[in-house]
Amino acid sequence: DQVSQCHDQVSQCHGQVSHCAAVLVEAQQVCSSLEAVGLVPDAEVVAGLEQALASRDANPEVLDKAAGEAAELAQQLEEKGHTKEAADVARLEGKLRAASTAGAEAQNKHKEQQAQEEARASVGEMQQVAAALREDGDSGAADEIEVVVELMHSDPSVEDLESAAVEGKKAVARLEGEGKQAEAMGERVSKLEETAVAVQEVKETSVVLEQEQTATQAVDEVLAEAEQVCSSLEAVGLVPDAEVVAGLEQALASRDANPEVLDKAAGEAAELAQQLEEKGHTKEAADVARLEGKLRAASTAGAEAQNKHKEQQAQEEARASVGEMQQVAAALRLSLIHI
Repeated sequence: DQVSQCHDQVSQCHGQVSHCAAVLVEAQQVCSSLEAVGLVPDAEVVAGLEQALASRDANPEVLDKAAGEAAELAQQLEEKGHTKEAADVARLEGKLRAASTAGAEAQNKHKEQQAQEEARASVGEMQQVAAALREDGDSGAADEIEVVVELMHSDPSVEDLESAAVEGKKAVARLEGEGKQAEAMGERVSKLEETAVAVQEVKETSVVLEQEQTATQAVDEVLAEAEQVCSSLEAVGLVPDAEVVAGLEQALASRDANPEVLDKAAGEAAELAQQLEEKGHTKEAADVARLEGKLRAASTAGAEAQNKHKEQQAQEEARASVGEMQQVAAALRLSLIHI
């Protein structure tokens, strides 16, 4: 299991490096295209992003910041009428966000591995405490600790860790009564509780990242469908209608699954489908209607990703509040002891 986890982590790291390399290639191309049309100040912004990513091990925070700068530049270019260049920068933004997600996944895998290593270390230390107690003839206390050990395995779940902590506290209470190794055992139990929180955080982050990836894939499907619809409209001479779809493509070039943007695009697609139907272009209307369906599905996926992120934030805030209350309780206990 440990070897498998290491392989998974290495694979995640390779994925992050691959994404960063793709971002650098895209950034170089965008920089050159901006310079070619005389947009030198804008090219310098992209060159700055290149420099920030040159190490190829940029963390998600750096990549998110770069994506934000790219989004801002794309909007400025759009406002100045440089539609094609804006779409190019938006595509760069999409690659930056993909690289950020890959980096977050690698970080999460590393955190998971660390938590499992800490759990294994705590189990090993508990086994040593149990062995020492058995040598002293206290097989009852040793048996209680071994109950905790048996709840653990190479890949413990949050529930396993929480159950082990509960049983561990029982063993600590017994040891306190006997005046034997209670402090040492208590430290191990505290470590199990910390590990349970870490594993829960990893689990929550995995859910959020998975939903974000689903949302991005949904936008990718929309872009592929939009490209096909645009080509089919051009093929039958419906150039103005094709330009409407091309506009939707440009609005989604960053692959950002923003539900508001996607809903707006779906509304425009619905309106276009109706116009085509009224003009007798039944097949083309059906194609655009399919595009509308994919846009609405992508919007739903984006909204679900947003909700998962909010849910994670709420859980983190709840844990922080519990931690603060525990600190207050500990301080009160200490003050009572000193009275």
